[in-house]
Amino acid sequence: MKKLILTILVLCTCILCALADPGTRLGQTLSLVQSEIAGLRHLRNWRSSGDEYIIYHEPNVSTSYYFKNNRVAKEKFTINTNEQNALYYFNRFVADFSNMNYIQVVEGHNEVTFYFSQIKVTVSIKQFIGYDYLCEVTYTYR
Repeated sequence: MKKLILTILVLCTCILCALADPGTRLGQTLSLVQSEIAGLRHLRNWRSSGDEYIIYHEPNVSTSYYFKNNRVAKEKFTINTNEQNALYYFNRFVADFSNMNYIQVVEGHNEVTFYFSQIKVTVSIKQFIGYDYLCEVTYTYR
């Protein structure tokens, strides 16, 4: 009987781990995010996306949080670099998410979208200005 209960617990744990979404701040309140991230500043208010707050990790690396109804509705990690480095990061992010337990993956022109149980992750690369490229990882609810 103990072995059966232990087996069921281990099986349930494995299933829950397999269905786990990547860690994000989606759904967290503005006050919680502000208390946990020093240097977070308001950037602008987008009519469609909500209030954008941003933190720069390095001069060309940032994370933006878009708040609607005081909760994170979208999270975007951005690297602004040259084409070679942007392509390296794009391929690395795609490989990392490919190793996770996603439900579905859709490949588009210069982007790959992974669908998890509750969230959608889009990895994209695009030319920005001149020789600058953006590699972005965007987290939203499905």
